[in-house]
Amino acid sequence: MGSGGTPILIPYVYWIGNRGRAELPAVDRGVRDLAVAELRAAELKSTEAHEQVSHLHEARRVVGKAMALPLCKKKPAYAMLATALLSRICKFEGGEVNRKDSRKFAEQAHAMGVDKKVRPRFLSEAQITLAEDLMESDNLADLTRAIRLLTDAVESCSANAAVLFACHLDLTDLYLKLGDIQNALLSFAEWDGRSTTIEYDSLKKKALLVRDRVNRCKYFLVREDDIRKIDDINGCLAQFMIDREKRRIPYTPLRAAENIGIDVRTLEEWERKITAGKRIKFQLREPHK
Repeated sequence: MGSGGTPILIPYVYWIGNRGRAELPAVDRGVRDLAVAELRAAELKSTEAHEQVSHLHEARRVVGKAMALPLCKKKPAYAMLATALLSRICKFEGGEVNRKDSRKFAEQAHAMGVDKKVRPRFLSEAQITLAEDLMESDNLADLTRAIRLLTDAVESCSANAAVLFACHLDLTDLYLKLGDIQNALLSFAEWDGRSTTIEYDSLKKKALLVRDRVNRCKYFLVREDDIRKIDDINGCLAQFMIDREKRRIPYTPLRAAENIGIDVRTLEEWERKITAGKRIKFQLREPHK
């Protein structure tokens, strides 16, 4: 179930945020939180299909109950959030019919938020839901639209670090899909710089997958206006080559040395110098006099 059998990242901008809870009556808050809890339970039970299905059915039932509440008719934000959650349930269930329903509900939630001028911090949930649905497309227009939605969401959810960084991970994936390595690295750097402050395991697991995709797309670049000396650049190049080999499975010093084009002793010498913070000097031929 879910995309490629992988549990879906569910950020829930204000469904699980204290500020969001404070703005909804207790009875409706309980219904909403129960739906979120059921869907999160379905994710955690991804290896137990029968338990997962049970949680998903309960999540659907609870969302249906939430959408029937008077508050859902009075408060566009509440109806929008419930519809976005329904989209996520369909996406997690998988299958062609559910995939189409997921997009339909995601579009409805976003349109509802825009038409009713829902506050940005609530609208960002619909933006993220729709963007993550569009990300599965190979259509350039869909992917470009997803980037716009996530970029807008980033501006609205700065108070929620987990959701903010989830957006940056999604943006990283999108830029990689479009071949925009520079922006992919910039987006991932937003996560990487403060990832130690994030406690959610689902985010950390997703970040590991994204990091692997980022690493496979890295390149070594020396700009024309780079003022570093040859020894400084050589050291960075050596580090880059070693890191590249260590990402290959299985890693052995002999295989790494062969792939780089040096002997094992030279590889070991490079690693010792890198660890010690010393410069690595390549052997250059003396110019003919």
